[in-house]
Amino acid sequence: MNETDTRSRRRIVGRLDRGSEIPAALLAVVNEHRVRRGELRAIGILDRAEILHWDVRDGAFGDPRVIEGSLEVLQLTGTVSEVDGQKRLHLHLTASYETPGGIVVVGGHLQRGRVHSCEFVIEPWEEAVTEHAGRFRPVPPPSLRAQSAMAPAAPPPLEPPPRPERESFSDEVALPEPGD
Repeated sequence: MNETDTRSRRRIVGRLDRGSEIPAALLAVVNEHRVRRGELRAIGILDRAEILHWDVRDGAFGDPRVIEGSLEVLQLTGTVSEVDGQKRLHLHLTASYETPGGIVVVGGHLQRGRVHSCEFVIEPWEEAVTEHAGRFRPVPPPSLRAQSAMAPAAPPPLEPPPRPERESFSDEVALPEPGD
Protein backbone atom coordinates (compact mmCIF):
# COMPACT_ATOMS: atom_id res chain seq x y z
CA MET A 1 0.00 0.00 0.00
CA ASN A 2 1.13 3.53 -0.73
CA GLU A 3 -0.50 6.36 1.17
CA THR A 4 0.18 9.87 2.32
CA ASP A 5 -1.58 12.74 4.05
CA THR A 6 -2.10 15.74 1.77
CA ARG A 7 -3.43 19.25 2.11
CA SER A 8 -4.91 21.20 -0.74
CA ARG A 9 -4.05 24.88 -0.48
CA ARG A 10 -5.49 26.05 -3.76
CA ARG A 11 -7.99 25.17 -6.46
CA ILE A 12 -7.75 25.86 -10.15
CA VAL A 13 -11.18 26.15 -11.75
CA GLY A 14 -12.04 26.82 -15.35
CA ARG A 15 -13.81 25.96 -18.54
CA LEU A 16 -12.25 24.36 -21.61
CA ASP A 17 -12.87 25.78 -25.09
CA ARG A 18 -15.30 24.02 -27.40
CA GLY A 19 -13.41 21.70 -29.75
CA SER A 20 -10.42 21.30 -27.43
CA GLU A 21 -9.08 17.82 -26.78
CA ILE A 22 -8.82 16.08 -23.44
CA PRO A 23 -6.28 15.26 -22.02
CA ALA A 24 -4.16 17.79 -23.96
CA ALA A 25 -6.20 20.83 -22.82
CA LEU A 26 -6.12 19.74 -19.16
CA LEU A 27 -2.38 19.05 -19.39
CA ALA A 28 -1.89 22.62 -20.67
CA VAL A 29 -3.70 23.94 -17.58
CA VAL A 30 -1.62 21.69 -15.30
CA ASN A 31 1.60 22.93 -16.91
CA GLU A 32 0.55 26.58 -16.87
CA HIS A 33 -0.19 26.41 -13.13
CA ARG A 34 2.87 24.25 -12.35
CA VAL A 35 0.85 21.40 -10.84
CA ARG A 36 3.10 18.40 -10.17
CA ARG A 37 0.58 16.18 -8.39
CA GLY A 38 -3.08 16.50 -7.64
CA GLU A 39 -6.66 15.54 -8.26
CA LEU A 40 -9.04 16.75 -10.95
CA ARG A 41 -12.76 16.63 -11.57
CA ALA A 42 -14.88 17.80 -14.48
CA ILE A 43 -18.41 17.81 -15.86
CA GLY A 44 -19.79 18.84 -19.21
CA ILE A 45 -20.51 17.44 -22.64
CA LEU A 46 -18.19 15.66 -25.07
CA ASP A 47 -19.04 15.11 -28.72
CA ARG A 48 -16.49 12.32 -29.10
CA ALA A 49 -14.75 10.01 -26.63
CA GLU A 50 -12.26 7.16 -26.81
CA ILE A 51 -12.64 4.92 -23.76
CA LEU A 52 -10.40 2.06 -22.66
CA HIS A 53 -11.22 -0.79 -20.31
CA TRP A 54 -8.60 -2.60 -18.20
CA ASP A 55 -8.97 -6.35 -18.68
CA VAL A 56 -7.83 -8.13 -15.53
CA ARG A 57 -7.74 -11.44 -17.43
CA ASP A 58 -5.21 -10.13 -19.95
CA GLY A 59 -3.48 -7.64 -17.66
CA ALA A 60 -3.79 -4.99 -20.38
CA PHE A 61 -6.12 -2.39 -21.82
CA GLY A 62 -8.48 -3.53 -24.54
CA ASP A 63 -8.97 -1.72 -27.82
CA PRO A 64 -10.37 1.81 -27.48
CA ARG A 65 -14.13 2.19 -27.89
CA VAL A 66 -15.02 5.31 -29.84
CA ILE A 67 -18.35 6.96 -29.14
CA GLU A 68 -19.49 9.98 -31.14
CA GLY A 69 -22.50 12.16 -30.45
CA SER A 70 -23.69 14.13 -27.45
CA LEU A 71 -22.17 12.48 -24.36
CA GLU A 72 -23.08 14.05 -21.04
CA VAL A 73 -20.15 13.80 -18.64
CA LEU A 74 -21.65 12.56 -15.40
CA GLN A 75 -18.22 12.35 -13.83
CA LEU A 76 -14.67 12.84 -15.05
CA THR A 77 -12.16 12.21 -12.30
CA GLY A 78 -8.46 11.66 -12.26
CA THR A 79 -5.03 12.29 -10.88
CA VAL A 80 -2.09 14.41 -11.96
CA SER A 81 1.36 12.93 -11.59
CA GLU A 82 4.89 13.57 -12.75
CA VAL A 83 7.01 10.64 -13.86
CA ASP A 84 10.54 11.20 -15.16
CA GLY A 85 9.80 14.91 -15.60
CA GLN A 86 6.65 14.28 -17.69
CA LYS A 87 3.20 15.31 -16.46
CA ARG A 88 0.58 12.59 -16.74
CA LEU A 89 -3.16 12.45 -16.25
CA HIS A 90 -4.98 9.29 -15.24
CA LEU A 91 -8.62 9.95 -16.18
CA HIS A 92 -11.80 7.95 -15.61
CA LEU A 93 -15.01 8.89 -17.39
CA THR A 94 -18.63 8.09 -16.67
CA ALA A 95 -20.93 9.49 -19.37
CA SER A 96 -24.43 9.00 -20.72
CA TYR A 97 -26.08 9.42 -24.09
CA GLU A 98 -29.50 8.86 -25.57
CA THR A 99 -30.38 6.05 -27.96
CA PRO A 100 -33.74 5.09 -29.48
CA GLY A 101 -33.97 2.50 -26.69
CA GLY A 102 -33.25 4.95 -23.88
CA ILE A 103 -30.31 6.45 -22.04
CA VAL A 104 -27.07 4.44 -21.96
CA VAL A 105 -24.32 4.95 -19.38
CA VAL A 106 -20.70 4.04 -20.21
CA GLY A 107 -17.42 4.39 -18.39
CA GLY A 108 -13.75 3.58 -18.39
CA HIS A 109 -10.32 5.16 -18.84
CA LEU A 110 -10.66 8.26 -21.01
CA GLN A 111 -7.93 8.09 -23.61
CA ARG A 112 -9.13 11.08 -25.61
CA GLY A 113 -12.23 13.26 -25.80
CA ARG A 114 -13.40 16.27 -27.79
CA VAL A 115 -15.05 18.98 -25.71
CA HIS A 116 -18.42 20.56 -26.43
CA SER A 117 -18.47 22.12 -22.96
CA CYS A 118 -16.38 21.27 -19.91
CA GLU A 119 -15.95 22.84 -16.47
CA PHE A 120 -13.11 21.55 -14.30
CA VAL A 121 -11.56 21.77 -10.85
CA ILE A 122 -7.91 20.84 -10.22
CA GLU A 123 -6.69 20.55 -6.64
CA PRO A 124 -2.89 20.46 -6.44
CA TRP A 125 -1.34 18.49 -3.59
CA GLU A 126 1.32 20.18 -1.52
CA GLU A 127 4.95 19.54 -2.45
CA ALA A 128 5.55 17.53 0.73
CA VAL A 129 3.71 14.60 -0.86
CA THR A 130 5.85 11.48 -1.04
CA GLU A 131 7.65 10.55 -4.24
CA HIS A 132 5.13 7.85 -5.15
CA ALA A 133 1.87 9.64 -4.38
CA GLY A 134 -0.02 10.66 -7.49
CA ARG A 135 1.76 7.97 -9.47
CA PHE A 136 -0.89 5.31 -9.73
CA ARG A 137 -0.43 2.22 -11.83
CA PRO A 138 -2.73 -0.77 -12.24
CA VAL A 139 -1.90 -3.64 -9.93
CA PRO A 140 -0.94 -6.76 -11.89
CA PRO A 141 -3.26 -9.75 -11.56
CA PRO A 142 -2.40 -12.25 -8.81
CA SER A 143 -1.08 -14.75 -11.36
CA LEU A 144 1.70 -12.29 -12.24
CA ARG A 145 2.63 -11.22 -8.71
CA ALA A 146 5.43 -12.97 -6.89
CA GLN A 147 4.05 -14.57 -3.76
CA SER A 148 6.16 -15.26 -0.73
CA ALA A 149 6.02 -18.62 1.02
CA MET A 150 4.47 -16.84 4.03
CA ALA A 151 1.58 -15.36 2.04
CA PRO A 152 -1.69 -17.26 1.87
CA ALA A 153 -2.50 -18.78 -1.48
CA ALA A 154 -4.61 -16.62 -3.74
CA PRO A 155 -8.20 -17.74 -4.20
CA PRO A 156 -8.95 -19.41 -7.52
CA PRO A 157 -9.73 -16.90 -10.27
CA LEU A 158 -13.34 -16.19 -11.10
CA GLU A 159 -14.53 -17.34 -14.48
CA PRO A 160 -14.97 -14.26 -16.66
CA PRO A 161 -18.28 -13.73 -18.40
CA PRO A 162 -18.24 -14.60 -22.10
CA ARG A 163 -17.49 -11.70 -24.40
CA PRO A 164 -20.05 -10.99 -27.11
CA GLU A 165 -18.83 -11.23 -30.68
CA ARG A 166 -19.13 -7.89 -32.43
CA GLU A 167 -17.46 -5.86 -35.12
CA SER A 168 -17.32 -2.65 -33.11
CA PHE A 169 -18.73 -1.02 -30.00
CA SER A 170 -21.13 0.97 -32.19
CA ASP A 171 -22.82 -2.31 -33.23
CA GLU A 172 -24.07 -2.51 -29.67
CA VAL A 173 -24.66 1.15 -28.86
CA ALA A 174 -25.56 2.92 -32.10
CA LEU A 175 -26.48 6.57 -31.63
CA PRO A 176 -29.60 7.96 -33.33
CA GLU A 177 -29.21 9.80 -36.62
CA PRO A 178 -29.55 13.60 -36.44
CA GLY A 179 -33.23 14.56 -36.59
CA ASP A 180 -34.49 11.24 -35.15
